[in-house]
Amino acid sequence: MNPSEARSGLVHRWVRSALGAVLALTIGMALYFGVAYLRRAEPHPVVKLDLLPAADERGELVVSIPMNPGYVGHEACAACHASRVAEFKTSRHCLACRPPRPEIMPVGFKPGQGGFEPRDSDLQFEMVERGGKYYQTVIRKTATGSAAVSSPIAFIYGSGGAADEVFFTLRDDRLFELPMVWLHPTHEWAASPFDPYGGGDFAREMTPRCVECHNTWFPHVAGSVNQYQREHNLVGISCEKCHGPGQAHVDYHRRHSRATAPHDIIRPALLPRERQMDLCAQCHSNAIKYRKPAFSYRPGEPLEASFLTLHTRRPEDDHVANQTQYLQQSRCFQQSDSLTCTTCHDPHRAPPPEGVGSMSCLNCHSADNCPDQLRLPSAVRANCAGCHMPSLNKIQVYFFTAADAYLPPVKRCEHRIAIYPQARRKLLHEWRRSQPGADNAEEAARLARDISAQALADAKRYRSEYRLLAAIDACRETLQFTDDAAVRGELDELLAVQTRLDRDFFEAIRLKDAGHSNAAISLLEQILKIKPDWAKAHGRLGSLYAAVGRRELAQQHLLEVSRNDSDDPYGEAMLGWLAYLAGRPDEALRQYRLADAREPYNARIQWEIGLAEVQLNHWHEAEVRFETALEIAPNFAAALHGLDHVLRQQGQLEMALSCGLRAAGLTGWKDAEVVLSLAETYAALGRFDEAQQAAARALQAANRDNLSLIVRIRERLEAFQAPPAPK
Repeated sequence: MNPSEARSGLVHRWVRSALGAVLALTIGMALYFGVAYLRRAEPHPVVKLDLLPAADERGELVVSIPMNPGYVGHEACAACHASRVAEFKTSRHCLACRPPRPEIMPVGFKPGQGGFEPRDSDLQFEMVERGGKYYQTVIRKTATGSAAVSSPIAFIYGSGGAADEVFFTLRDDRLFELPMVWLHPTHEWAASPFDPYGGGDFAREMTPRCVECHNTWFPHVAGSVNQYQREHNLVGISCEKCHGPGQAHVDYHRRHSRATAPHDIIRPALLPRERQMDLCAQCHSNAIKYRKPAFSYRPGEPLEASFLTLHTRRPEDDHVANQTQYLQQSRCFQQSDSLTCTTCHDPHRAPPPEGVGSMSCLNCHSADNCPDQLRLPSAVRANCAGCHMPSLNKIQVYFFTAADAYLPPVKRCEHRIAIYPQARRKLLHEWRRSQPGADNAEEAARLARDISAQALADAKRYRSEYRLLAAIDACRETLQFTDDAAVRGELDELLAVQTRLDRDFFEAIRLKDAGHSNAAISLLEQILKIKPDWAKAHGRLGSLYAAVGRRELAQQHLLEVSRNDSDDPYGEAMLGWLAYLAGRPDEALRQYRLADAREPYNARIQWEIGLAEVQLNHWHEAEVRFETALEIAPNFAAALHGLDHVLRQQGQLEMALSCGLRAAGLTGWKDAEVVLSLAETYAALGRFDEAQQAAARALQAANRDNLSLIVRIRERLEAFQAPPAPK
């Protein structure tokens, strides 16, 4: 057989090998609970950056860390803008991320104040200061004693003592969020949601998007979920988050000290309104999925070019903050050509004094515009924001205290400017309670009854819609105005149901990981009886049904994922994989393209689209997808393996060899399919001695139980040992 003939028969064998060898890898990954399959699973190993040798084509890890595009930090700005920088240092933006220092640490680290025991748990947390450093320690009680794990605190996320402060630890080059949180409004420790079956310090990995919103520059290792270069970062939000990298600006004005017009810097006030809004929407929106690498957005660019914005159905599904979207839904915004976030907020300063929002309203509106003015007490009349932008709980962020569960730390201002009758009642109730006289007391009581009745009706409606968190919040609001035993009982029941759902979901994960698929399926089925719109539970149940061969049920539940969460690509990606395995590449591509639209910067989805294109013999299209996967994750061995094959099919043999060598090296020469593909590339190049060596290594790596693969490798080894005579 000549090299060309050897190549021509590889297509079906390569696809067959993908159906076998890759099946176990990817289905196993797809079944990983949480968000591992699409969002958290890293397609290459994490490496110690300071120990890396130079990269080469034989499998050394390529580490792609973006160069600092010119960020210099706000201290460089202070040379010319000292008062502005001094003012900015007091803002919540500047305080968004800080290293721990004694003067800023909460009193919860003082002796005797750092203990916390989660309810219904065998864990105990201790937060302490030792030798000028701060630690979170987890103590797990066991039958034979206790085991403790301490983690040093590297960074604090918060807002300078106004709300909650979250603590982070570094492990080598990776950043993890610790479970304990200090709540400033209630002056107590609380726990973030964490997996009770986890281990160590129970921390969770941080995504680059979280790091990006709290910092100006943090060099992120391309393709990794959570790996950073620890040096050369700019912690916290600096002037450059909105004005762009300042190096060229600083250099110019140092050279031209008499120049007064600013050069080489973004002036947000001169940007179109859409681009001004984008500056705030970097973090105050649902723009949390990437279209480009982390930290690549620059002020003045369209935000949607760098991020995909989620389209949540309910406020409790929002990201941490989504103020820009709600503001843009307001008639005030839509009927104005100048209203932006900075109409009410000055990003350079500490939070404005009470009432500034109403003062901003009067820039466009007069008192006569409000038909309620004459019917309101004078003290309430001027509080436009209180009625039209009320402070509400946003329960998508919640914590667990010693006495309560699913507790939002602070109220946030509603940014959809509108008429809120309940907010009007609350303002009037507060005012009436503050006034003397029986008439005011009676009116305050009537308003309290009305507020409570509306909140209780909302709670019942939310529960009927399976919006348990919203129902919990509505019950709490009711109890602020009436101590009704029935309402308290409803709240307790809702908290118990939500707690059980979360506990059972973690238990299902544990059962799956322990190999108890049927038990995990049973538990997920029970979860969905209580909350049938939980997209994540549908996705994991569908994957488990697929794993045990119940394909029809798998498809039903995987279809429910996007029906219940239009931003979640899990169901469509899994349906695409199942169609691919069944030899239906056209259907696989249809599903994968839907998943790609929901998660456009995902290396694994790009790779799987490439596999489906291979089934259709679309070599160039597959090449593009594998290359895209490698742009996102440079050390994705499976994508290199695929690229080796499709380049070989197109006669690009030297490039194919480079990819094959890297794929083999990245897998430690232990993946028989990868090494066999490399052997085929050597043979196509006429380098039969090296083809024999690679095939022999593939035979060594092959699983002894995979007889068909062993037979195939031996057949190819024999063919390489007897190459065709030159023509």
